[in-house]
Amino acid sequence: MSKKKKQIYLNLSIMNIIFINTSSVSSCLKTAAAAFLIIAILTSLCFSQDRAKINAEKVTQKNGVITASGNARAELGTRVVTADTITYDTFKEIITAEGNAVVTEPEGSIKANHAIINTATGESSFDRTSGWYYVEDVENPGLKTKVFFWADSITKKGETVLAHKGIISTCDLPLPQLHYHFAFETAEIYPEDEIIINKAKLKLKNTTIFKYNKLRLPLDDKRGLLGRRQKLFPTIGHNTTDGWYIKNELEYELFKNPLFIQTDWYQKTGIGYGFKYPFQFDNGKIWGEIKGYNLSPSSSATVTEDISENQQVRTIGRKEFSGTVNYRFDNGMTVNLTKGFYQYAYVQNPAVKVNATNFSITQTTPGEAYSYIYSKIDLNSYKNESHKADYGIRVSDNWKLRTGVYHSTISNPLTQPQRLTNFYTDAEYSDLYLGGLLSYRHSTNKNVYFMNKEPEASLYSKNLYYNDVPLKAEVTAGRYTEYPSGLSMSRASFYLGVEPYTLDLTSSTKWDFTGGIKQSFLDDTSAKYTLKTETGLTQDFGSAASLGAKWYFQDSKGFSPFLDDYQASYNILTAKAEIAPSDKFKLNIIGGYDYIAKSPTSLIGVLDIKPAERVNWMLGSNYNMDKHNFTSFTSDLSVDLGNGYKFEDWAVYNASTHRLTYHDIGISKDSHDFYTKLIYRSQQKEILFQFYLKAFPENDIYVRPTPERIIVQRRY
Repeated sequence: MSKKKKQIYLNLSIMNIIFINTSSVSSCLKTAAAAFLIIAILTSLCFSQDRAKINAEKVTQKNGVITASGNARAELGTRVVTADTITYDTFKEIITAEGNAVVTEPEGSIKANHAIINTATGESSFDRTSGWYYVEDVENPGLKTKVFFWADSITKKGETVLAHKGIISTCDLPLPQLHYHFAFETAEIYPEDEIIINKAKLKLKNTTIFKYNKLRLPLDDKRGLLGRRQKLFPTIGHNTTDGWYIKNELEYELFKNPLFIQTDWYQKTGIGYGFKYPFQFDNGKIWGEIKGYNLSPSSSATVTEDISENQQVRTIGRKEFSGTVNYRFDNGMTVNLTKGFYQYAYVQNPAVKVNATNFSITQTTPGEAYSYIYSKIDLNSYKNESHKADYGIRVSDNWKLRTGVYHSTISNPLTQPQRLTNFYTDAEYSDLYLGGLLSYRHSTNKNVYFMNKEPEASLYSKNLYYNDVPLKAEVTAGRYTEYPSGLSMSRASFYLGVEPYTLDLTSSTKWDFTGGIKQSFLDDTSAKYTLKTETGLTQDFGSAASLGAKWYFQDSKGFSPFLDDYQASYNILTAKAEIAPSDKFKLNIIGGYDYIAKSPTSLIGVLDIKPAERVNWMLGSNYNMDKHNFTSFTSDLSVDLGNGYKFEDWAVYNASTHRLTYHDIGISKDSHDFYTKLIYRSQQKEILFQFYLKAFPENDIYVRPTPERIIVQRRY
């Protein structure tokens, strides 16, 4: 005789996860953030209004308490709760799962001997828990890592989650065989703020590597700490200015906020020391940061740098002290005050002293927003002071208005003060954006180039479309006085153009276009006309090849006495071909012709080859078509040596001067738990060394250009 399955509907816990940055997939413990992250599984324990169906071998009800026993199972969408026994108190709205309790969802699973969930208040508790969850990597969206955890108990009360006596790791080995993992006494999780770990230990199996009385992990960027990684090892390196150096940072606690202490040693420039104190008080109403640093250069620091063609101004001494504080009122108004003092010494360059002040008030309410910003900067004898006020309001469902004023005063010991005043008003109607700008500026300095506007008015459109083609129109008129020439006259200009636009002609053919026409009239009957366009076609031939051509054209005619009306004419046609018959060979060739100079542009070739399974090699060249000679060569070699070792070599050779502009050599070791890298930059005479646990990754040092090490590429 089959048992009748009973069905009840209740609010069931939804386990969400707060995601923090993770690192390499191969490590046992990817980051401190990932290590602590899984503690926050219950941080967002909310309770949905969806209905759950409970099935069991036996279901009884007495005095408002429903008891399901024997393979009890509760389903809520994609989430399932199973246990030996599940009870639901309909009056208190509390679910209790006893014996082998498991909560499973697509992103993870948590097991417990005993679980209590209050569907009304959101409070919950789990005893003797274990499980796993997928964690998404913030720096690599879409990449997910499995994080495993064990804890004596996890409880949630209000918005605070507490975990007691736990272990966390990304290693999928059984608990007794775990490699690197974190063990902790307690963890406090404050949603959208931070996680505090008390008495944490970073362990290799049963061996303790590091101990932390208290560790903090930020969950938002209010204090500028999101993604910040605690450093366990100093940074070691060598360069021309400093010689050998060692940089170190330690974290402490002060008034329940992290305090970072920096101690650095430079062979040539001396010892640097500093601190950084990001703080938050009164439940987040007050926050900010205080920081300072001092590095006094020694006499030997005034060394002449020889770094080939890439001369850089290096800092050999600095003194910094700054502070910023913010206060948020209950009505949404936020006040900020920032003050900073800075002094820098450079190699063979004058010292720079900066005194900066910034004050702002902002408030945003539904349908209305305003702000005021005051800024003052004294840089040696140069001064810049400005005021900016802005006000915006939603007039109706379709209309938004914004108006403001900006005033600045710039002065230096050589010239008279330069004052700039701008008034502006913007109007937005649905998807059509209209803007108006009324600008007035005047300078009493007649010795340097400057354009006075007395005044200037403009009206422009944005997000204007014609058959899906984005257009832009602008009309400007005003009275202008140019210094030092003293020329004064009226000018009116009109511009109509197409914003960057791409059209798919076929599945393999694309056409892109941008450009416009500008016409200016002056009161002495002079006129200036400029036509500009950039347009091109790209044809793909599957994945094996592609061809492309682009035309850069600008025609400037007429006359205007104002320097800012000058527009050079050009007429250049470029072409690009790519051949990639396999994943082991790809060739790109880019060239062009300058019709005004009546000469070809440089011919650039880039060859990517894979001569062996673990070898990638990029070769580039720049060929001067006029002089029929090569001007530069580039080589970028990467070799996977196996067992986690990798060799890299990157070089740029200037054929005109017959010398290397850059040459970097690097070797790295990526092990299961550690990462080590050594780089030698021969032309800059730099040696960089990096070593860290994958549980505490640092920003990698690179062979080849990085955003901090930009190399300017010329088009011709």
